[in-house]
Amino acid sequence: MVGGGLFPRSVNASSEAKPSGRGRVTDAINHNIYRMPAYIGMAMILGIIGGITGDVWYQHGSTPVVYAREPDPPRTILIETRIEWDEERIKKEVKDQADAYKVSYEQMWRTIQCESNGSSTIQSRHVKNGVREDSWGLVQIHLPAHLNVTKAQALDPKFAIEFMAKHFAQGGQRMWTCWREIYE
Repeated sequence: MVGGGLFPRSVNASSEAKPSGRGRVTDAINHNIYRMPAYIGMAMILGIIGGITGDVWYQHGSTPVVYAREPDPPRTILIETRIEWDEERIKKEVKDQADAYKVSYEQMWRTIQCESNGSSTIQSRHVKNGVREDSWGLVQIHLPAHLNVTKAQALDPKFAIEFMAKHFAQGGQRMWTCWREIYE
């Protein structure tokens, strides 16, 4: 006997034949490499199955009793969706938010064009005392003035456009320098 485990490999004339190359299982069957024990008892079968499935098996007398394992907890899969924010998509979102908040689409669009030229990833170009202003995204949300807004939110066009629409609806257009330059 060579090897180990449950079914040791027998060395005999048929196992010395050349393998077919079709795989270990096929070669084992064709060349009688593995020998099964003469008798496989219920406990051995349950042990093998339990080892494969991970279930807990118990034999009481001649009746096997199965204790099923706990089901795996549900897995949460986070799927990230990305929307291409080209000019047409931005205009549609501005129109939708302007309509929803009953504010001027024209004023929102012109303010966005002035603030970021339609770029959702831009940081403010204004520099004061050698430091660039901490304003980000399509509508240039100034983070130090809005501590409840994260940089990621400011860079999200959908969030930014709704942020602008809400503030326009509350009469807060003046917080945008470009709005003041265009409309005052």
